[in-house]
Amino acid sequence: MSEKKKEILQMGLIIFALLFITFVICMQSPLNPFSQNIETGADSSVFKYIGWRMHNKEVPYRDIFDHKGPIIYFINYLGVLISYDKGVWFIEYLFMFASLALTYKIFRKFCGKISSLIATLLTFIPLYSYFEEGNLTEEYALPFIILGLYVFIDFFKNTKKYIDSNNKKRFINFNIVLCGISFACTFLLRQNMIALWIVFCIATIIFCIKNKLYKELFKYIVSFLIGVLIIAIPVIIYLVVNGAFVDFIKDYFLFNFAYSSSSQNTRIATIFMFLINNYNILLFIIIIIKIIYNIIKKESVFFEISYLFYMIINLIFVCISGKIYYHYGMTLIPAYIYPLCILFKMLKSTKLKQKKPYIIGCILLIFIIPTWLKYLEDAFLEITKTQEVNELRDYANDDLIKYIKANTYENEEIAIYGNYNLLYNHTKTISASKYSYIPDILLKNEEFIKDYLLELEEKLPKLLILSKPKVIKNDKMQEFLDENNYDLCSQYDIVDVYCLSK
Repeated sequence: MSEKKKEILQMGLIIFALLFITFVICMQSPLNPFSQNIETGADSSVFKYIGWRMHNKEVPYRDIFDHKGPIIYFINYLGVLISYDKGVWFIEYLFMFASLALTYKIFRKFCGKISSLIATLLTFIPLYSYFEEGNLTEEYALPFIILGLYVFIDFFKNTKKYIDSNNKKRFINFNIVLCGISFACTFLLRQNMIALWIVFCIATIIFCIKNKLYKELFKYIVSFLIGVLIIAIPVIIYLVVNGAFVDFIKDYFLFNFAYSSSSQNTRIATIFMFLINNYNILLFIIIIIKIIYNIIKKESVFFEISYLFYMIINLIFVCISGKIYYHYGMTLIPAYIYPLCILFKMLKSTKLKQKKPYIIGCILLIFIIPTWLKYLEDAFLEITKTQEVNELRDYANDDLIKYIKANTYENEEIAIYGNYNLLYNHTKTISASKYSYIPDILLKNEEFIKDYLLELEEKLPKLLILSKPKVIKNDKMQEFLDENNYDLCSQYDIVDVYCLSK
């Protein structure tokens, strides 16, 4: 077999392996093709509901409240366009494959094909804890962050490529444009996932000024801004044309600022929790060793120091809200890549070459195999479940869904006082209020509750579903029920259902 054919065969096997790994990961999502009506997470249910309502000409922020970036709603819109039940999963699959492929591509800059595949498996081990049923902003941000990381590593490790005579003739740098696109997409998913660009854009500016690359810096800034505008302009036009721009500013910026406020002690405790539950400390140590090694060898440490800042700031951003949600940790995964590049590159050195099989074996046995066996087990169980077992895993209050379906028609307005958008998704009813769910921070706001109840009073939906803990806490809701002749008509584990008296 010729070398060229061997190369093609190897590349084909690598792509197949990445496709298979992606499938195994994405089987954690309850939206996978083998599950039936499984309960989705609260955030995922909201995103899918908004994506569905966008097909009915409703506009995020203006018609439906939520405080994430607009890109997540467009993603779910496309998913629902493919298939109402399973379309979002196929979008998840494409994004996860892109994340794995880009990670593999970065590792290939430092090590061989097999080592790169092993390093990719090692990088995505924490995703088992972080994934939390998927269809989340962090999941979709992964390929954009990794793409940005690829460009920055390429720039600092292959700087001559960016400033050679051929590139000087071109005003726009395509890689930097891609970096701008990836930044804009990440920022418009959620703002606190942009640590990579904060650190390395500053590092790039310092590097260019230090080396008197003023013209190149100007070109990079223009290229980056072009990438940002490619994404930002269509989104802004969509929001402005649909009269949602002001609501977007209020919900995405002002509301999130209030939502993320927490005490300094809480943030520190959250950071400590992430450090304890992950191998961030080990990765920090690897970077520090690399910095010391470069100093001894009298080599530049600028990139490694910048990377250390990136890891620290990224961890702070993950914990900035002070809320412990494991899916926030997904944005830590790209930060693992370069330290592992260093580790696997070290294994290629002459001193460690003889011990390489033993070290790789330890990495496989201790870190990779145990977690990936769980991945495989979960995927296999999901595929082999019978219809009867799947029905047992259906939404715990299946009777509630049947009740809503029996007493409503498709697209009828009902109200759910709580955070159960999955009920709208399963029954294809719609929220009588702009607030399809109510965040805890708004439950404490008396002015909001007053406006919310006035909105319901205008429409008086046939069914009003109240989350039990929230009913007890809010006397105004009980007053509303009494004044508007709502009767308790059914009770379930987590909610009470009230019907409008005829």
